[in-house]
Amino acid sequence: MKVLMIVLILMLFFAGCVGPIQNQIPRGNSLYQNGYKDGYVSGEYSAGYVYAKFEKDQWLYKNDSDYRSGWNDGFIVGKGRMNNIKRMIR
Repeated sequence: MKVLMIVLILMLFFAGCVGPIQNQIPRGNSLYQNGYKDGYVSGEYSAGYVYAKFEKDQWLYKNDSDYRSGWNDGFIVGKGRMNNIKRMIR
């Protein structure tokens, strides 16, 4: 029964993750949005999502406050959502 529940939760998660980040990026300039996308997937990766990868343009992060702000915001959201899913599965 527990295995079935986990499978159902994962199916719902993956069905909803086909492209949600594209619809959830906050408004802002393109550097903020790019930073947000990179930070989001990096946050997922940091929380253990095996299909995500760490993305960060080191030069932009160091030199552009919009990219850095977007990356930090996206990282917090991506990691938080992945951790919430992991808590639901336990």
